[in-house]
Amino acid sequence: MLPNDIAQSRKKEMNWVDCASLIVGIMLGTGIFVVFPKLVAEHHPSLFMILLAWALGTLVAIAGALCYAELASIYPENGGDYVFLRETYQHNNKNAISFLFAWAQILVIRPASLISLAIVLGMNFNIVLNRFTEYYFFYSLTQQQSQRLLTLVAISTLILFTYVSVTGLKSSKWVQNILTVIKIICILIIIGFGLYLGRHMSANLKPLLFPSDMSFFDLFKHLGMALVPIMWVFGGWNEAPYVAGEVKDPTRQLPKALLRGLIILGLLYIVVNFVYVLHLTPQGLAGSWNFATDLMKSWFGTKGEVFLAVVLVLSAAGAINGLTMTGGRMTQALSADYPLFRPLAIMHPKYNTPVAALVFNFVITLIMAIIVQCSPNSIDKLLVFTAGVIWIFFALVVVAVFMTRKKLKPEQIPYKIPLYPLTPLVFLLMCGYMIWGAWEYKPAETLWGIAILIVGVPVYYGSVKFIHNSHR
Repeated sequence: MLPNDIAQSRKKEMNWVDCASLIVGIMLGTGIFVVFPKLVAEHHPSLFMILLAWALGTLVAIAGALCYAELASIYPENGGDYVFLRETYQHNNKNAISFLFAWAQILVIRPASLISLAIVLGMNFNIVLNRFTEYYFFYSLTQQQSQRLLTLVAISTLILFTYVSVTGLKSSKWVQNILTVIKIICILIIIGFGLYLGRHMSANLKPLLFPSDMSFFDLFKHLGMALVPIMWVFGGWNEAPYVAGEVKDPTRQLPKALLRGLIILGLLYIVVNFVYVLHLTPQGLAGSWNFATDLMKSWFGTKGEVFLAVVLVLSAAGAINGLTMTGGRMTQALSADYPLFRPLAIMHPKYNTPVAALVFNFVITLIMAIIVQCSPNSIDKLLVFTAGVIWIFFALVVVAVFMTRKKLKPEQIPYKIPLYPLTPLVFLLMCGYMIWGAWEYKPAETLWGIAILIVGVPVYYGSVKFIHNSHR
């Protein structure tokens, strides 16, 4: 199928529930159960500061989502950030900004996220399998066997969800909807038991407000550093516009999905962190790497550990499915614009899905998985060094809102951001704050992210030259 025919051929199969499920399914991954609440608590040694950081993260995500909703109503086609950057910063049919965004996303950011999630899924699958073999066969996997199984499960999961995305949007969205509902039920179970069993533990909530030795500047600095891991956990609020071309009435459905999905997630994150502090104290949360597992084991023994492992498997699976589905749409949007990558724009003749882009994304992810050997120790390296770069592009998307408002008449903008220009200004300031926070948090890794963009520059000009030569 030719690129020009792609948009017209797509079926409008998604409503606001499907879009909200996509957002929640990606965002409600594994981060809220492993590592990230600890990283936040390290910078915020009081209940109020911990909950303030998560509440602020919710507001930042909502402000950004509203900006994306306006742009998606103007450009209701698949591709999300890539399309917004392409349409806004295009000059003489050239656009290095959108190309470099796609370059970083396709080759590094998205594969790194997918592999990290697949590793977590494999680790927790191993826990479930180990407990099963110990109970029924009195046999435990060796460390070498566990690593081989982890690698096999991780790669098999990536293959499975690539296949699901290839076989059609309908199958992908129903898998996403089911996994999302199951995950929400599981986290509500954890919250319910946590609040009930911790009803006499209010002494653990101290200190409630601010430590006496913390200055305002220290608070400002630590808040910025804590928002780096928080916004990784919130990663996914910008994913729904990637399938805007397949949404029924995107002008109404996307804003509704973004707002409702983020409010649900924000409340879940805030309450579950309250449960963590209620049982562990702020200092205990900051000192524990396996806080969720430790709590479940203390409540229910080995069964609690297995239950949480199942929750993490489902959480990772839902996030992998969502990221795979949206990633294929972005790669296809790029390939349709550059003849050098035109083969990746091919659609499946039966399922009408971006099969070439999905397979290409899988191959890139597989290569990266082989390089890092699907080791749990590689998760931190995979995720951290892209934080500063992605927020640079988020800032450019918000600037695109202002530029689009100047270019178009009010009646040409189907959905308008509430409290404009305050909402995009607040998010733009937060983008700068997050870039600074990423630098404070991991300066060397931030530089590596910038280096990836620099490598993409000659590739971009090679693609432009290819376009020029093909038109001669």
